[in-house]
Amino acid sequence: MAEMCVQAVVSVADLERRDVNLELVRVDGKIGGQLEDAKLVDGLVLDKDFSHPQMAKALTNAKVAILTCPFEPPKPKTKHKVIGWVIGWVDVNGV
Repeated sequence: MAEMCVQAVVSVADLERRDVNLELVRVDGKIGGQLEDAKLVDGLVLDKDFSHPQMAKALTNAKVAILTCPFEPPKPKTKHKVIGWVIGWVDVNGV
């Protein structure tokens, strides 16, 4: 575990300025995990619950959008309903 921590700090260190921004390193524990299961991830980890059993468990080279606004457009404030009518011929003899 100590070697993993050193690797994480060295990977984000600014060696020219001899400075380390420790906000770029995060240690996160999971319930039920063991120390032997620990690994260093160079990148981004998104912890998402599976909403469907066919969802992929891992993605590589994924494109991620970080939004600071709602993803869905706001619903209109009007309370009008749109009713559609279908106009056509009904064949009563063919029943």
